Amino acid sequence: NYIKASMNEHSWYGVLSTYNKKINDNWNFAGGVDLRSYKGSHYRKIIDLMGADYVIARTSINYNDPNLVKREGDVIDYNNDAFIRWGGLFGQLEYTQKRWVGFISASAAYTGYKRTDYFLPKQIEVDGNLYNTGYTYPTGNVNPIELVPMDTLYVNGQAIYSGMPGAEYQTTGWYYRPTFTTKAGVKYTVDENFSVFVNGGYLDKAPQFNQVYTNANEKFSNIHNEVIVSTELGLNWKFSKLAMNVNAYNTIWKNKPYPYGLSVPNPLDPSTNISVNVRGMNARHAGLEWDAALKLTDRLTLEMLASFANWRWTSGDTIFVTDDNGDVMYANPGEPNPIPYTFVYDARGVHVSDAAQTQFGAMLRYEWKNGAYIKGRYTYFDRYYADFNPFFLNGENAGRDSWRIPAYGTMEM
Repeated sequence: NYIKASMNEHSWYGVLSTYNKKINDNWNFAGGVDLRSYKGSHYRKIIDLMGADYVIARTSINYNDPNLVKREGDVIDYNNDAFIRWGGLFGQLEYTQKRWVGFISASAAYTGYKRTDYFLPKQIEVDGNLYNTGYTYPTGNVNPIELVPMDTLYVNGQAIYSGMPGAEYQTTGWYYRPTFTTKAGVKYTVDENFSVFVNGGYLDKAPQFNQVYTNANEKFSNIHNEVIVSTELGLNWKFSKLAMNVNAYNTIWKNKPYPYGLSVPNPLDPSTNISVNVRGMNARHAGLEWDAALKLTDRLTLEMLASFANWRWTSGDTIFVTDDNGDVMYANPGEPNPIPYTFVYDARGVHVSDAAQTQFGAMLRYEWKNGAYIKGRYTYFDRYYADFNPFFLNGENAGRDSWRIPAYGTMEM
């Protein structure tokens, strides 16, 4: 046994430029440019061998290092970099009047993705083709302590062999996705104690990095942006010792991809798998939220909250697997009557997991004159559903809910 640590090192660089223009007493404009560059280094290393001198790492191998004997500080399991470029424009027009406040905003962006993997075999380019130059796992040896060189390959008289100079780490090209958003909202103040607001938005969202490239540096097929359409209505009350807010929301989430994609057999080579992002998974998030703060004394405040949600999947469909060009793939390619490569799932009515859909909470806070304070908070959670794979939801399991975790509460001081 030994202890290893997952390392995530992030570097952000960017330029944000904002322009503000007061058009008149009621209208104001704001806009700007947002440019960013990101690099994330992800690897795992040994931090404590717990008295041992070394460990032999025979899984998740670095094919550029023949030595499988690893010591404290060595990198194991995986080692890769993620690169993201982002360029965007945004603008907002705001209207302010005695009782009315409103806004409308829009933005557009262009996001690029690239990945480098340091454990996949290095490659060298010869006559426009890439060839691996990494080491290989020895055949017939179930307990090796090192990898062995690959068989030398000759291409137009040039020898290609393990560890040869000039080989480079496997790096994808840049892949770009355009996105845009638009939002609008208005608030009306009835009197000094009461106001009402309504907001709405349309968000065309770029996919997350792990929905663009696999751990094998392969780009997912069938990549699409997520689409989120949201509306919200809220009320605010404010009195001398009591403040209270209530809001109702409804969000339609379209093309929500299954995390990390779906691995399916490659119809062109059934001995291998391809990673596919499945579009068309839709969900509806609706709910009611309430919070309040009551000042019991000058130093003692009681805060309360409640949330009632109804988050469910609304998808049930036949998914046609497509290639990188968007063309439908076939389960029996080359045959006279090819059959489209499809998967059927039915998650309609199934609860979305990873969040408690009922919450109640209360917090009591006491503050002294010098600013020091003590507070205690209790939160009750219910209707929390376990995670699941929606693609198992077919046949007798169509629309079947996952396990509902028993209700529980947490106390914090």
